[in-house]
Amino acid sequence: MFSAHQQLPISQSSETAIHHLPDELMADIFTRLLPYRRQPGAGAWQVTTTLASVCSLWRSIALSTPSLWSMIYFNDSKACSGSQEIISTQLQRSKSRPVDLVFRLDLYGIGLANTSLTVWKIIEPHISRCHSLAFQLTTTQDFFQIFPLPGNLPFLSSFRCNVGFSGLEHYGPYLLFEGEACSTPRLRELSLSCNFRALFNMDTSTLSTLDLDSTGGGWTDVSTALIPAKNLVHLRLAISVEHWEKKPDPLEFPCLKYLLYRGGRPSNRFHAPQLRKLVFEFHSSSTTCIEADFPCLVDLAMLEPSPADMEVIIDWLKSHPNIVRLELVNPAYLAVSCLADSLVEGQLPLANSLSSTPSLPEIHQESLKSSLLLPSLCLLEITSPYPELTYSEAGIDWRPLQRARPAIRVHHYGDTFDGPLVNLTAVERVVAQSLEWGWERVDPLAPERTILTHGSD
Repeated sequence: MFSAHQQLPISQSSETAIHHLPDELMADIFTRLLPYRRQPGAGAWQVTTTLASVCSLWRSIALSTPSLWSMIYFNDSKACSGSQEIISTQLQRSKSRPVDLVFRLDLYGIGLANTSLTVWKIIEPHISRCHSLAFQLTTTQDFFQIFPLPGNLPFLSSFRCNVGFSGLEHYGPYLLFEGEACSTPRLRELSLSCNFRALFNMDTSTLSTLDLDSTGGGWTDVSTALIPAKNLVHLRLAISVEHWEKKPDPLEFPCLKYLLYRGGRPSNRFHAPQLRKLVFEFHSSSTTCIEADFPCLVDLAMLEPSPADMEVIIDWLKSHPNIVRLELVNPAYLAVSCLADSLVEGQLPLANSLSSTPSLPEIHQESLKSSLLLPSLCLLEITSPYPELTYSEAGIDWRPLQRARPAIRVHHYGDTFDGPLVNLTAVERVVAQSLEWGWERVDPLAPERTILTHGSD
């Protein structure tokens, strides 16, 4: 730590033009140099200390600017003897300003270690000031030593919690907040990756992003948390029931039927009028039906869909013709084949016009009106290790889709295979040479979309 009376070398004097700027402007410049506010980390501390070490004037400005101290990051695997003093100083210098907190426990053990527990006791009285909260915990003991949090969080806009449970010996309830109804009037983003059951005391009506992941074990009962969803824009559901030796009643585990169907009664139908992006991650074959109303949905992504899942999805897509982007990651081969056939042989009539696909020749428009399942689709992305998806021999025939789509992108990762590539000008072939999935994602909704075309390679 450094102090305001610390002496600096003469070479670091204030005889430079930048020192003639007002202190308020300098403080604003320093604040803009900080890392992205929603992802605070150790880098925020490094930026602040670097700025404050340049000269006496900069140090004075840094010490008197609360926003430079409002990002608090703790990782027990990198903790040192001065961690408590550092975080206590940050909380003091940030004054009453809302803070962003990341609390990581990477060391596996029984409950919080002495240093971690001491740091948490320092932070806990200031939780009501938090603008964003992110927890990475290791065991159920960690969870019960931290939660439930105080129920009044007036500044909280983002909450993330990932708990790696050591087993299913604890069945909750895993309350996140105290009281029957917590107050989070500014909550916009909620991300849970753990074994939570009790979310019923949360007000989710203000959420715009909801990310629920139960693939790490346990099961997530969030049916009531999904309603109301009038402001929801982005929804991700990662579902798994593979850990069950004997599957329970269908209404007691988190399949899509339970989360979205809710018994089939129209009054219980999950309605998200503003939802634009939906991500399904299938880790089981539990999907039997989907009943949901997403009139504004334009972006759909699916991870590991089975052929049975794809049949359900295709039937569901008939009521969502406005989808612009469809992404499949690690799909079953038959699932992709089923989708390829359905995109050409769909029963839905085309929308009012083909304005979303202006590059199509007029001669094809009439023939496509009765054949397109998704008339607004602009980008189909498939990421798969299967060479059959990218090679024409004994693989999927993409030629019927050549006329119907501006862009079909097949990402193939893994080893490079010898053989003739699909010779389609409408297909962008992206071959990633490693398993790290290092390709660049493309936003299909951007005003300018660059479609790469290839001839016969």
